[in-house]
Amino acid sequence: MLYCCRGPERGPNGPLAQLVEHRTFNPGVVGSIPTRPTIPRWRIPVAAMVLDAMVNVKIAAPSDRDAVVYLVGKLLSELGGTPPSAEAMSAVFDRLADDGETGFVALGETDNGVAAVCTVSFLQAMRAAGRYAIIQEMFVEPAERSTGVGLAVLRFALEQAATRGCTTVELGTPFNGERQIQFYERGGVTNIGARLRWRL
Repeated sequence: MLYCCRGPERGPNGPLAQLVEHRTFNPGVVGSIPTRPTIPRWRIPVAAMVLDAMVNVKIAAPSDRDAVVYLVGKLLSELGGTPPSAEAMSAVFDRLADDGETGFVALGETDNGVAAVCTVSFLQAMRAAGRYAIIQEMFVEPAERSTGVGLAVLRFALEQAATRGCTTVELGTPFNGERQIQFYERGGVTNIGARLRWRL
């Protein structure tokens, strides 16, 4: 399925505007979780957000390459696919982490190490009136699921996309992905239709 999270600044009459209830957490309460729409999520700075004393969210640095490649490989294997070579994935990571123009990678860290990853690519579209973003890969280590680290990474990625000029963020979920759908809905994302693929 294809999902979309769009910032509210385009107004209520745009082709994809206001498709999502923007949810937030109370930045003054450690580890708070959204329960209902409050103020637009895009207006809450989370560039240095720390969910609690054991979870930190950041933009991946070149030194995080191996950890990112490992987590994305685990994601693809979990989905039943065959990951590309580590060298091929490392080359893509280097482009994403290079200058921020291609995209970025967000990481969540706990006391156990890197626990969650979200890779984001930038594209251009007339329907978005310019730049928009796609979440390409999102993975949380099984032992860290339902702890809040995945939701923190997702929110951080949405905020980073907004601060880098994107008013729309899209993503896909696998077939029979009810768990993933519920996760993204908690992050303020809504279903806008099917996602199709053509591959050589």
